[in-house]
Amino acid sequence: MAKPCSLNARNMRRAFREEAVTMKVKKERFGFTLIELLVVVTIIGILAAILMPQLAQARERARRMSCVNNLRQIYFALTMYSNEWDERFPQGSNNIVWTETTFPIFVRNNYTIEARAVFPEYIDNLAVFACPSDQEFTDKELVFRDLTFDPRNRPPGSGTDPRDWFVLNSALVDPPDPDCLFMMSYMYLPYAIYGDLQALALFSVLDDMMFGRYYYPMNMSQFMDRDIVLPPDYYGLGTGGGNTIFRLRQGIERFFITDINHPERSVVSATQLPVMFDTVARDVRGYNHIPGGGNILYMDGHVEFAKYPDNRGRIPYTSFFVDVTSTIRPVNIPPWCYRSDLPFRPRWEFFPSEYQRRPGPIYP
Repeated sequence: MAKPCSLNARNMRRAFREEAVTMKVKKERFGFTLIELLVVVTIIGILAAILMPQLAQARERARRMSCVNNLRQIYFALTMYSNEWDERFPQGSNNIVWTETTFPIFVRNNYTIEARAVFPEYIDNLAVFACPSDQEFTDKELVFRDLTFDPRNRPPGSGTDPRDWFVLNSALVDPPDPDCLFMMSYMYLPYAIYGDLQALALFSVLDDMMFGRYYYPMNMSQFMDRDIVLPPDYYGLGTGGGNTIFRLRQGIERFFITDINHPERSVVSATQLPVMFDTVARDVRGYNHIPGGGNILYMDGHVEFAKYPDNRGRIPYTSFFVDVTSTIRPVNIPPWCYRSDLPFRPRWEFFPSEYQRRPGPIYP
């Protein structure tokens, strides 16, 4: 006869069965339900909507600071240059590239620094002339470089034979080229101007000089290099109310004084004279930085950010100055350069003496 189970034994078996059922249920319900998943996705979406604008602003602030550092490096180079060149700042680009085999390449509307004046002695990297926030600045490794031997420009099948033209010049892949520097991010203004009307007079005269009109026959060797004597239409708009706009040099601010007995009435300090600044646009979306505006390098070396329009009446971000200069865009950039507006042509077509002799039949 079987011995009846005790109460404790029955309770233990019941507990084991209940535990097994509980574990089975848990096993079957492993993972999220649809409602739980939707709640998680919604929370992530809300957090992203809150944080993404803040992250974008933080990224833009970092780029703006990088732009400020670029302008400060440029200022140090300008100062070193002026210390060795009679206290004058470097001239602007003369907008012409003299070639060996063809007519000169007439670059136009390129209001930037003359690269050969500072590169490589004072600035060893032309990329400092590109603002990280600039929409055109898409490839740091190619900006202001010669793309003659870039792999993307090689004919099919080239670069395999050791005697090949492209192999012999492989060391020349994408070198920095002063002729490729153009007004992409910054405008360089090597003249002592302070107000809107002076800017109007200056750019009108520079435009006439560039295209050989009116009082100024084309002489690009002097473009953005000499003091400018204004034509009668602009008398009184020169530096200090005179008829001449002077090139930037150390101590140029004293030329603004019109009355030596009361210099405080017309004094303009170096903290108010712009040297280089972010390019301008009528539409705020055309600026390098958001909100619309840009960094300005002043003659004393400090850099500050100004919004457009600048209600202080100080160029370059006044409405009037922007209207005058916003349509200025460089054209005829040499065809071997990054971001050229011309069909690609290799640099050796224009400067054959700078390259190794072509190996004849190996060259495609």
